[in-house]
Amino acid sequence: LHRKNINKETTIYIDSNFPNGEKGEVFSKELFSDGFDHIYITTGTDKDDFPAMPWIQAIIDKRPPFLYKH
Repeated sequence: LHRKNINKETTIYIDSNFPNGEKGEVFSKELFSDGFDHIYITTGTDKDDFPAMPWIQAIIDKRPPFLYKH
């Protein structure tokens, strides 16, 4: 599935660390440049350890998103 076929309003959760060594933060910026703006970084690292990334909605832990809704 190519990015062009995905609705730009889709919420995207990206791991910070890809198996190939690429960073999710870098890939997420590419997605933002493609028009996606509901992007979240998921990580086990403290969110304060990341630089400001205005293209990211939030940096969250790896719990499933439905657990955040109370």
